[in-house]
Amino acid sequence: MMKMKKIVFLTLSLTRGGAERVIANLCNDAFSSEYDVTVIMCMKAPMEYSLAESVKTVTLDQSEEEWHQGMTKRFPRRRRALGRILQDIRPDLIISFLPEPNFLALSLRRKLGIPTIISVRNDPVREYAGMVRTLLMKHLYPNADGYVFQTNQAKEYFAFDKHIMENCRVIMNPLNPIFLEEVPCNRDTKRIVTVGRLEKQKNQAILINAFIGLSERFPGWTLDLYGEGSMRPELETLIGDHADVVRLMGETSDMRGVFSQTALFVLPSLYEGMPNALMEAMAMGIPCIATDCPCGGPAMLIQNGENGLLVPVDDERALADAMEAVMTDGKLGQKLGANAKRIRESGDPKRVLGEWMEYARAIMNRV
Repeated sequence: MMKMKKIVFLTLSLTRGGAERVIANLCNDAFSSEYDVTVIMCMKAPMEYSLAESVKTVTLDQSEEEWHQGMTKRFPRRRRALGRILQDIRPDLIISFLPEPNFLALSLRRKLGIPTIISVRNDPVREYAGMVRTLLMKHLYPNADGYVFQTNQAKEYFAFDKHIMENCRVIMNPLNPIFLEEVPCNRDTKRIVTVGRLEKQKNQAILINAFIGLSERFPGWTLDLYGEGSMRPELETLIGDHADVVRLMGETSDMRGVFSQTALFVLPSLYEGMPNALMEAMAMGIPCIATDCPCGGPAMLIQNGENGLLVPVDDERALADAMEAVMTDGKLGQKLGANAKRIRESGDPKRVLGEWMEYARAIMNRV
């Protein structure tokens, strides 16, 4: 009987986030059926994504607070801890997500000889800002055997290295299968929704200001913001006397239910990878507006004027104009929403996870 090959996924944690959700999908719906899978998490944090019973988990024994105390100072200790775990598991492939895990995995690539795929999940201009991250990226990333990017724009950031360009794939995120199902929807709710952590990257403030500027001319319309984060107090102050029409809803586990009662979805981010919330809203047939932000995720999903609207980053006037266009033109909203559903084809989880499986096999067979 042939011995089952082992694959390790390396990430910061399995708290709520886009990269973490993709890892859970890959483990549960693809790799665990054919491989012995272990997820190594760099820090102790609540697991908000469940894994199949066959998937093992290991933690580098770092609290979240300790992990964020400084990458450079603690890097050697973390590297030794990861090295011991990998020598014990002896995987046939490592698939690593996010900068710090990528740096750790690739610092051991030559020593341990384990084929490694790294995945870039956000805007690399920001991910690798600063001297330390830039130097680590340029020194270590050419050591990888494979590279997965979410967008072409992210891929082009690494054009300085021929090896990276010749050994990479652009693979979009898989949709959660529940968003492929037809469900009864009410688009007459006059309800605008945005989803994302309440952090500067998501730039909810510009959306709040744009909506407040429109609200007097559009009675009955509301703006609901789903997510939590450090900017909640600042956003509450910004909302001020408009709390009856602009509401901070917190987190929810039922986005499909929320989207079924949504007239318009808006993503006002300063930068994004491949935004899951935008994909899910489109799959539900909601007219969507998004900023044309780096590193190109919204622009890969939206053909402006056909299946959604793209607006310049951090442009309140342009955002308000786009919102007003959908709020006043029912036919435009219907057109955008109907065409947006086509995302179900490109984002079909069987198709996307199949691309990951094919690529992983190719890397293991090549090395």
